[in-house]
Amino acid sequence: MVEDMRAVATGFLISPRLLLTVDFSFTPEQAAFAEFEERPAALGGTAVSTQRYPLMANEFYMSDRRLGFALVLLGDGPAGPPGGSFGWAKLSRHSQLVVGEPISLAGYPQGRSKEISFDGRFESWGNGSCRYQADTEPGSAGSPVFDDQWNVIAVHQVRVPRKDEHGRLLRLNGEIWERRDGEDALDWVSKEGVTISAILEHLAACTLTPAQRTLLAEVGEKPEVWP
Repeated sequence: MVEDMRAVATGFLISPRLLLTVDFSFTPEQAAFAEFEERPAALGGTAVSTQRYPLMANEFYMSDRRLGFALVLLGDGPAGPPGGSFGWAKLSRHSQLVVGEPISLAGYPQGRSKEISFDGRFESWGNGSCRYQADTEPGSAGSPVFDDQWNVIAVHQVRVPRKDEHGRLLRLNGEIWERRDGEDALDWVSKEGVTISAILEHLAACTLTPAQRTLLAEVGEKPEVWP
């Protein structure tokens, strides 16, 4: 879970020290931190204890506004890099998911203890994105989207509202939505995330410093399943 003084989002390790999340969860100038549960709590319960790691954005921070992701270095804790205690996620660059196949999300909705949604269903691939059905709440942005082998195929970002043929947002009753109606009146039809393939392709095209290249080389080395 990524926190600053104002917001909470989900993030997850893709190497011993690199945290992947959404780019709107914090800015490099903020004093944010990542909080890990030292022992997973029962669904809906409270974590027994947590460990905080500072975000070291001044040493490593990469993001892309179009794709909506952020990759940031975490500082060490009492036992060293966080990956040594919690493991990190397996990434899937070329998933073969088709419509209706199961997907899962793991995140910190509303800043609560970690919760896993097992009943998601894949819908479609887009240009650097994918859509799916899944239970999410505010704070779930940044959650890993898993296939049935616990490979991460995407990073959850947003809800998708229904639109008419002119691109206008629609209410639950099918009428045109207006801002004064509030978001609860929108007809939310799907969820959307940025694909791991798109993120990895973006990183591969970046000009990297030797230090950045060293850190990115740790991605995928001896990964452990998360959660």
